[in-house]
Amino acid sequence: MKKQIITFLTLLLVACSIMATPVALPSATVVIPTPTLVPPTARPTPTLMPYEQYTIDHLRQRTYGGGKIEVLEKLGETDLYTSYSIRYPSDGLNIYGFANIPKGQGPFPVIVSVHGYAPSGEYNVFDPQADFADYFAENGFIVLHPGLRNHPPSDSGDNILRVGMSEDVLNLIAVLKDQSNLPAELAGVNPGLMGLWGFSLGGEIALRVLTVSPDIKATVLYSSMSGDTELNSRQLYGITNDDQFQQDFQVPLEMMSSISPLYYYHLITSPVQLHNGMDDSTAPISWAVETCNFLQSAGVSVQCVYYPDVGHVFNRSNFEKLQVSALEFYKLHLSP
Repeated sequence: MKKQIITFLTLLLVACSIMATPVALPSATVVIPTPTLVPPTARPTPTLMPYEQYTIDHLRQRTYGGGKIEVLEKLGETDLYTSYSIRYPSDGLNIYGFANIPKGQGPFPVIVSVHGYAPSGEYNVFDPQADFADYFAENGFIVLHPGLRNHPPSDSGDNILRVGMSEDVLNLIAVLKDQSNLPAELAGVNPGLMGLWGFSLGGEIALRVLTVSPDIKATVLYSSMSGDTELNSRQLYGITNDDQFQQDFQVPLEMMSSISPLYYYHLITSPVQLHNGMDDSTAPISWAVETCNFLQSAGVSVQCVYYPDVGHVFNRSNFEKLQVSALEFYKLHLSP
């Protein structure tokens, strides 16, 4: 394992980039300490070591799912799709959100959407008026958008280093894949054609999910945080001063290489399309270039689209370009 990681991190190739407008970008030069991973066979007892439950290896070994998705009420309806509030279980927590479901018999491919950072209590988990969710539902995709733990009315739970939220997504994927307890409204879902959308902090969560689940067939990252978990925590705390990110620093630094998705990109099977503004101060363009380089070096099929003079949240014209590009990408990889 160590040999694979060293080989992966030393192969910094120039990522394949699709530019919104042709712009020359320098290759990223990054020095990352070689991680030291402890293989499961070297552990003296089956008892979890401190913080081991947050590692990628542990997340890959545990099981997910159980319970069912419940449709609570209709939130809205158009000629093309209907929005519902939903609830599902995740490791004993109730997670709420919404689903946009196209009209017709299906089966429909499904996109699981992972939202970005918001202070607890300030995020509307039932808001279906997200442009991307409407757009993809209008074009024949079921969109499930969970409002992850610590965002009421979803229950609160452990979320050190965003691992808890990652488990919420993995549990949703498992429930969808099972199909045995899906409500009638989701009878048209095709669990074999499942995509992932990650915005900002949700991009880090998506990258972690991809290292664990082989069930995602296409992933779009929009202004994504890095795959380096410690780097993200420091950046997010500096921007928000939110205590949840300060708590991340109790995790020993030597554990970070076992927790960060960055060191496990070679496990990703989903193709990835990444969109990032070149003036982004939250998720800097250098992070996007590094992510593209590392993913490509790990053998992941990746497309990277960089937008000049664009910050963290895209304006309407650039977001429309992102949507069109993402739709083509999803159609390519999520078609029957």
